[in-house]
Amino acid sequence: MPGPHPSLGTSAAAGRGPDVWHLAAGIVLLLAAAGQYTASTLAVGRMPAVAAGAAVAMVGGLALLLVEWSPPRAIRILGLGAVRAGVAGFVALGAVTWMVLASRHTDAPSGSVVAFWTTVFWGLILAAAPAVSISSWFRRIAGALLALAGAFGVFGNWERPSSFSLLTRFPWEQLSLAAAGVVWVVSVLVLASAARSHGTRPVLAAAGLGAFVGGAVMALAASSKMPTAFLGSETLLVLAVTTALVLVLTVSLVASVGTGLPAAALLLVPVAMSLLTIVEQATGSFGPQPLLVVPVVAGSILTLAGVVALLAGEQVHSGTDRAPRLAIALAVIAMGLAVVALVAPGVHATVRAVPGSGEDFFARFTMAGIETAGGWIALAIVVLVTSWASGRRIAGRGQALVVASVAAISASAWFMLRFTPLHTWVTWIPPEVQQDYGTEYAGIVFRGVPVMWQALAIATALVALLVVVLASSRSGIGRIAQKGTAP
Repeated sequence: MPGPHPSLGTSAAAGRGPDVWHLAAGIVLLLAAAGQYTASTLAVGRMPAVAAGAAVAMVGGLALLLVEWSPPRAIRILGLGAVRAGVAGFVALGAVTWMVLASRHTDAPSGSVVAFWTTVFWGLILAAAPAVSISSWFRRIAGALLALAGAFGVFGNWERPSSFSLLTRFPWEQLSLAAAGVVWVVSVLVLASAARSHGTRPVLAAAGLGAFVGGAVMALAASSKMPTAFLGSETLLVLAVTTALVLVLTVSLVASVGTGLPAAALLLVPVAMSLLTIVEQATGSFGPQPLLVVPVVAGSILTLAGVVALLAGEQVHSGTDRAPRLAIALAVIAMGLAVVALVAPGVHATVRAVPGSGEDFFARFTMAGIETAGGWIALAIVVLVTSWASGRRIAGRGQALVVASVAAISASAWFMLRFTPLHTWVTWIPPEVQQDYGTEYAGIVFRGVPVMWQALAIATALVALLVVVLASSRSGIGRIAQKGTAP
């Protein structure tokens, strides 16, 4: 079945928004991605990474073939494109699974760091895929950046002291996880592009066949590492099924409504996992509460606000006039202030410890705004406002009010999350001190510092957005008056 022209990239071609079925698929994708992360975590240390990759490719490939059990028909429809789809299917299922599990150890990198690189980062990269226009791409990135800042607020408050330390502990493993995300997104875009031209079912059938064959070859090459006992593992089955489901839903959604909705689902995974824990604690189910509930809720609300902005940016721009020069000038000023805020002091840290040598250890240091959730939230708010103020056409009144609401909610979340650090480990403090954080032997305490540059950036951006809202209202009133006086 032919679809939109490939030049439309991966955005919704004509600004067509998702319907109820697409939204339902997005919710299932969210749950499947959370399940995939959980199953992957349970698999660490229980099975060789290469064996898990091969098994997931074979089982997941069979699951894809169930969508359209007719490989000959798929090959006839796709031609040589079937080979490309088959390779992409194997890479997305087998190779990426191997890359993720090979980059993880039993307790490192931490669960929050792995969750970031295997869910939120995938959503961010997916949101950065090509769009119909530069302005819609810019708005989509702005919403994704706001959701990213919200995820920082969630992960950074999963426990205190937080185990969330980006690219400070096990940096090479984290970079490998990031590379796996890039490879997965490229595979998805290849499959989605073929699905728009030839239909989803034959593409998934070719992908499933390629994944199964590739997984079988992979298993033969690593036969010495393929214990037969683990092949019947429930964990492996759940991992394979959720991995295949995530791929099917993402490819289908990208092909039909663009990258915005599946990206939003992946960005919301930490929110779903956190809220589940909070519900469990509210019912008195499972022991102590590791989450700092209020900041986690604030980060979750910020992530939701970013998703709303992302999906709003996917829609057709309904305005007609350019934004006032005052709004553009204020947005540029706010951007400069936000950049300064990234290098200005963001939070102060104090470390006290009594390591094994018996000598007291004491250290004080200041982390820059780029090392805190506050610095990223301020930047995200400014980018959001700039994306809606710098287009050829300003937003319609309804869209402008939505963006204004998102910005106001984000500013409130900033106030609650501005001192959340993005890492607790630093390279110059002895590891034997840092590994005892949270015990009677060592502790790290974070204290807020004046973050004037962040506050000024957000305030200036909000004023710029107010100018845009007023301009959109006047533009709407003017159009109504013109229609009323037309002969």
